[in-house]
Amino acid sequence: MQKKLSRRDFLTLATGATAGSVLAACASEPQVIEKVVTKEVEKEVIKTVEVEVEKEVVKEVEVEVEKEVEKVVTATSVPQEAVTVRFIATAPEQYYNMDALSESDPLVDVEFEDIGDQAFGEVLLTSVAGGDPPEIAWAGGGNAIWRWAQMGAIVDITPLMEEAPHPELDQIDPNSIGQYNSPDFFPTGQVMMAPGQYGWPVYATLYHFIFNKRILDQAGVDYPQQGWSWDDFRSTLQQVNDPGNQTWGFVMPSGNDMVNLAHNMLWTNGGSVYDAAGKSALASPESIETFQFLQDLVLQDGSVMLSGATEGADFLGGNLGFQYWGNWIIGWYDFALEDPYGIVPAPVNKEEVIYGGIDGFVFLRGAANPWAGWRVATWLSSYEGQKVLNDENEVEVVSVNKLAAAEAYDNPNFSVPEEARDWMPAAVFTSARFNPWIPVGPGFNYLTAFDGLWLGDPVEDTLTQIASDMDMLNESMATFG
Repeated sequence: MQKKLSRRDFLTLATGATAGSVLAACASEPQVIEKVVTKEVEKEVIKTVEVEVEKEVVKEVEVEVEKEVEKVVTATSVPQEAVTVRFIATAPEQYYNMDALSESDPLVDVEFEDIGDQAFGEVLLTSVAGGDPPEIAWAGGGNAIWRWAQMGAIVDITPLMEEAPHPELDQIDPNSIGQYNSPDFFPTGQVMMAPGQYGWPVYATLYHFIFNKRILDQAGVDYPQQGWSWDDFRSTLQQVNDPGNQTWGFVMPSGNDMVNLAHNMLWTNGGSVYDAAGKSALASPESIETFQFLQDLVLQDGSVMLSGATEGADFLGGNLGFQYWGNWIIGWYDFALEDPYGIVPAPVNKEEVIYGGIDGFVFLRGAANPWAGWRVATWLSSYEGQKVLNDENEVEVVSVNKLAAAEAYDNPNFSVPEEARDWMPAAVFTSARFNPWIPVGPGFNYLTAFDGLWLGDPVEDTLTQIASDMDMLNESMATFG
C-alpha cells in the first residue's frame, strides 16, 4: 500500500470572517441540543408561625401547596431509522473504513466531505450561517475552537454525553478531553468561554526527535534512548555536526513546531507556560534556563541550522542528524526515506514529558442529527473504532483510548522503529502534555515571538517581554463569569 503524507498541520485552522456577523447573533444563545418544555408538579411548603409571647410558645404549621412549573430540559432523540451524519475534514486518509461503523450501527450512515486545508474555518462558519451544517467537523484541540464557540458555530455537547454516555469513558485520557473543555483548557482566571464540552478527542499526535541512523553511525555515536539527558543531546549534536560537509546536528523547527519544541523542552526542565495563579511563567528561572540552552546550541555550538520552514526537505536530503516533528510524518518517511531512521522522546533535564497535539471533532450548531454525530465520535474513540484506524491508517494514530493504545502496534501496517514501540503507544497516558492556551493579538504573534533568540537577543529580556505581552492580552480578553 502506498502511504500518504498527512496535512502539514491541522492543529491551527483558519477561522475566516465570512460568517462572523451572522454567527455573532447566536453566540449568546443557550448551548443546548434541543429544548423540550415539560410541565412538572412542584410541592411548596408554606410555614405559618404562631407566637404566644407570655408563655414563650412557638407553634409551626406546615401546608403543602401543589403548583405547575415550567422546566427546560435538554434531550437528544435517538432515531428509529437510519440517518445520515455528515462531517467535514481536511484529509481523507483519516477516515478509512467508515463502513465498519455502519455495519455495527445500522442507524448511522456516514457521509464524508474532504474540503482540503485551505479556509477550513471559513467553510465551517459559512455552513452554519447557511442553515445546513454537517453534524461534526474535524478540529484540533486548540485556540480555533474557542473562536468558533464565541461566534456561536459550535455547541456544548454535555447534553449528548449525559443522554448517551460513552461506554468506555474511563478508558479515554482525561487530559485529551480537557482540550475541548471550558474551563479546563484555559489557565486559572482566564476562562474565555461558557463552561461546557465543545468537542471530543479521537487521537493524539505525539512529537519526538527523529534521527538519521546513517549519520550517527558515521560519527560513531550511539543511538539515543528514552530518558537521554540534555547533556547527551548536546554532545550528540556536536559529534555529528559537520557544516563543512553540509551536515548539521539539528534543525530548529519553524512555526507551530518550533513553539511545540520550546514547550516540550521547557516541560522537561520542570517549567510551565503558566504558573498556579494563571500568569505567564515564561520568565521563570526554568524557562530562562531552557531557552538559554537552545540559544547556546545555535550560537555557541553552531550545531543547529535555522531552516526557514524547510526542515522536512533538509532531513530527507541527508543533511541532518536530528529533527523534531510529529508521528504523522512517519508514514511519509517510510515511503520517501532510503536512509534508516529512529525516533526518541525529547531529552530530559528534570522529568520526561512528551508534547502531544489532540485531534477530534467539534459539533456544529443547527445540524440535523446531533445524536448521530455523537455516535460517530464515540465510536471512533472506542476500542473498536480505534482498531479500524490503527489497522487502516498506518502510523497516524496514537489512540486516546487505553484499551486500543495497548494493542496499537501489533499489526504489520505499522512501521514505527522497533526501539520506540515500548514508549510510543503508552506515552499519551503517562507523560504527554497538550497545547496550552496562548493568546494572540495585535502586535503579538506567539509563533514568531522567540525568533529573535536564535539571532542573539538576550534570553531573559526577551522572555520577560513575551510573558508581559501574554499577560496583557489575557487580561484584556473577556473572561466568562
